[in-house]
Amino acid sequence: MNALELSGVTVRFGGLVAVNGLSFSVQDGAIHSLIGPNGAGKSTVINTITGLYAPTEGAVRVAGRDTARLRPDQIACAGVARSFQNTEMFGEMTVIENILIGAHRQARHGLFASALRLPSYFRGEAEMRRRADELLEMLGLGRDRDTLASALPFGKQRQLELARALASSPKLLLLDEPAAGLRSAEIDHLNRTLVRLRDEHRLTILLVDHVMKVVMNISDRITVLNFGQKIAEGTPAEVRADPEVRRAYLGDRPDRARAS
Repeated sequence: MNALELSGVTVRFGGLVAVNGLSFSVQDGAIHSLIGPNGAGKSTVINTITGLYAPTEGAVRVAGRDTARLRPDQIACAGVARSFQNTEMFGEMTVIENILIGAHRQARHGLFASALRLPSYFRGEAEMRRRADELLEMLGLGRDRDTLASALPFGKQRQLELARALASSPKLLLLDEPAAGLRSAEIDHLNRTLVRLRDEHRLTILLVDHVMKVVMNISDRITVLNFGQKIAEGTPAEVRADPEVRRAYLGDRPDRARAS
């Protein structure tokens, strides 16, 4: 089963065609990477999947459901979560508070129970905090639980954004350049975390990144864009060897495409 399908998706902004007739699918429980040069349309694809942009043409389906005309909040309720290319968080709030914001979509108690402080409200809050603490430990943020988000070093801010996305218990996670600005050891930790999420939690991940140490080491499949069009697709080995991909993105020398 496919967790995500794009069929003939075109996105236009006036006379600019940002994505042109794009079709690809992401298998359930896979890590699928979307790569290409700057301006290739990768972030536009992410924004279209999550409802920030509506496709001019084509269809977007999440687990078989057409989501192309749904609002972002409706798409989130369908089990889609994302991170952003630029780190976005509430700096004046603590790490745990940032994660709880992401978890509240899963709250089972309603406004009535919250307003009256009914037992279901306290049970729900306790469950969300338990889940948040699990994510903190998984991502190496356990000791930073009560630290202001703005006080975290950059690498941990990236981890916090991932934790907040995971707090909504998504079925499909979209990551927009999660390795940007990370040091080598932090990239290794990110790789281990994403592989664990795939293997142990059966989470489907669509990854956009320029860091080949991530893309080539953990992807099950890669789609390559250039000028809004798909120019190649396949396993990391197949994409690495593709002459058109090397010319458009990876450089003419095959060794430049290798993960380090």
